[in-house]
Amino acid sequence: MADAQAKGPVKVQLPGTAESSVVPAPEVKPEEVATLVLTYVDGRPVITPSGGPALPASLTIVDESGQPVAAYTAAPLATARTLNSGDVFILDAGKVVIQWNGSKAGILEK
Repeated sequence: MADAQAKGPVKVQLPGTAESSVVPAPEVKPEEVATLVLTYVDGRPVITPSGGPALPASLTIVDESGQPVAAYTAAPLATARTLNSGDVFILDAGKVVIQWNGSKAGILEK
């Protein structure tokens, strides 16, 4: 049974669509839900949407028995505009991890 307050597919900014926002699942039309295709590019998994602008707000990964083993939550990509002096950002580039500390970031964030 779906919870009317549950956050379902999130509309993402794809060419020709509006700004990204979280939309409750019951408000998303079936024809707006994208089909997700998993491929590997340079050994890294890439999910490509097609057929609609709405993507899941989160993905649950299950093992062969159906037991959840991981979960991923959609988040906007960090850009220079999203960096602010009160935050800490981590970039995992595969073989290198970079930590950016804003000048006003608290010790607990670092």
